[in-house]
Amino acid sequence: MSLFTTWSRFVPQMKNKDQVHYFIIFIIFLALFFRLVFFFLNALGYISLGGQSDADYYDDYATGVAVNAVNLWPVILRWLYEMGIYSREWVSGFLIILSTLMIPLLFDRAFADGEGSGKARLVALLGILGYPTLFFYSLDVYRDVFMLFVAMLGFLAAKKVFSSPRFGLKVYFYMLLYCSFSTLAFYLRGYLGVAFFLSFLLFPVAKLTQNHPFVFFSGYVVAVVISYIFGFLDPILLYRGEDGFLTGGATLGVGLYGRSAPEFLLLFVYSFVCQVLGLYITSAAAVFVFVFESVPFLLCLIFVMRNWRFVNGYCFYLMIFSLMYSTVWVLGNDNLGTAVRLRIFTYMPVFIVFFVVYMAKKKVAGARQ
Repeated sequence: MSLFTTWSRFVPQMKNKDQVHYFIIFIIFLALFFRLVFFFLNALGYISLGGQSDADYYDDYATGVAVNAVNLWPVILRWLYEMGIYSREWVSGFLIILSTLMIPLLFDRAFADGEGSGKARLVALLGILGYPTLFFYSLDVYRDVFMLFVAMLGFLAAKKVFSSPRFGLKVYFYMLLYCSFSTLAFYLRGYLGVAFFLSFLLFPVAKLTQNHPFVFFSGYVVAVVISYIFGFLDPILLYRGEDGFLTGGATLGVGLYGRSAPEFLLLFVYSFVCQVLGLYITSAAAVFVFVFESVPFLLCLIFVMRNWRFVNGYCFYLMIFSLMYSTVWVLGNDNLGTAVRLRIFTYMPVFIVFFVVYMAKKKVAGARQ
């Protein structure tokens, strides 16, 4: 017996649509309660989550111990500290609320606009609330949750642009918002912002191949190889190193710089599969993340590819974004632990596309009956 079925027996007088809506509210507050319990247990020292090097550095910069800011997030924390309102615990609590309330709401708006299948929206909600990495990085002052919040706002702005029947003042307004969120994303994580700008700029050209995904992906592979041959990728490949990352925990130990073009392509595909799809398993934690994050992503991606005819312009943009962002971080990263947090922004656009395509397919099937 499912939890929703049990809920339905307690509220039989409500319409099914109302039951779903109230059940969604119930699930959100239940998730918020348990996350706050974890947060307080962690803050009181009963469990040990968070407190890793990144979070410690952000806290040190906020309180003046560290002096060099590597991105915008510690600058924001320092500003809060100078205003007298910074607390590591309070910021962590804010991130928990952000990941439990605002991000699920924005995700829902990104594919449903408050309409459509209530059960599909419920599944989406449970998927976001149950995403392990997102939960972990909400327990301390990491930047990832805030970056996802900014990214979701950018996706919503893009949706408004691509869903508008004609270009008017409203479209230009949403384009301005999109550029603003893209710029903010750039200062939070450089290649996240680059992916936002590249996806938007490349969309008019890439759209010519929207109905021919094989042509699109073939062109993508050719473009990557040509960029490598002419040295356009050298700066990011040198950052990765000729033998990959030599420190920092579990790594692939694969360098892409100084290879022949065929070697580069094979090693890039290998690195892409291991990092994006999570198929390089090194621990029990990696198995857990693979089952609860990578497997749903793979299933959603397969569903989208099998039902490509339902992919609209907005969905195609999201697929371009996911691919552009993944390409940049896979080229520059060799650390498997870092890959888990980086691919949040690879997975989320595909999850959105899955629900858009699923609901479009269901709507067509219902019209035929």
